[in-house]
Amino acid sequence: MKLHFQQSGGFAGLVRGCDVDVKALPAGLASLAEELAEGKVPGRAPDRAVRDDLRYQLTLVKGTRRVEFEAAPSTLPERFEPLIEFLVESSKPISLR
Repeated sequence: MKLHFQQSGGFAGLVRGCDVDVKALPAGLASLAEELAEGKVPGRAPDRAVRDDLRYQLTLVKGTRRVEFEAAPSTLPERFEPLIEFLVESSKPISLR
């Protein structure tokens, strides 16, 4: 399964991201990604009224199935913080041009 991660927003409005193979993630993080891919996580979209809030977008692709998950630091379920931290650390700037 492939995971595409993108972080955007914040005061500077920078966009960062990465693509990872879920099999390459540490075991605990891989199980969190699998849980997201099953669509069992009740996510709340970020509050668009918070102008400078970070936004995390994850797209998980498993065969022909595609699951998208969107959150902000304030709406992210706490147990997924280690996965997001790993993905943020693995991310690189993305050019919008």
